[in-house]
Amino acid sequence: MVFEVTASEVKVGNTLKAKYAKYVHGGTKAHVIKSKNKKALANKKAGLFFGKKVKHPGIKANPYLLNAWNIYKNGGLKRASDELAQNVDKEIVKDIKVIFK
Repeated sequence: MVFEVTASEVKVGNTLKAKYAKYVHGGTKAHVIKSKNKKALANKKAGLFFGKKVKHPGIKANPYLLNAWNIYKNGGLKRASDELAQNVDKEIVKDIKVIFK
């Protein structure tokens, strides 16, 4: 995902690594997937061959960005920083013990 943050807005978009992210976030309707450059659609690793086209049933939306924003705006960041402040001394002691074993 690509994030741009200014004082007045936050922009989120896709990267080349996750071109499908918007479909996961917003979901999809049922649709047909057709073979473009090959004789058939296949998952070679799994040894599955599907033919020239398949009917995809669609996927339910998983609005993970919206969910994360709601957690953040409802105090999630403050809760996380408070917990970190309470436990940082214990974590440092654990790290020092590992180093000196």
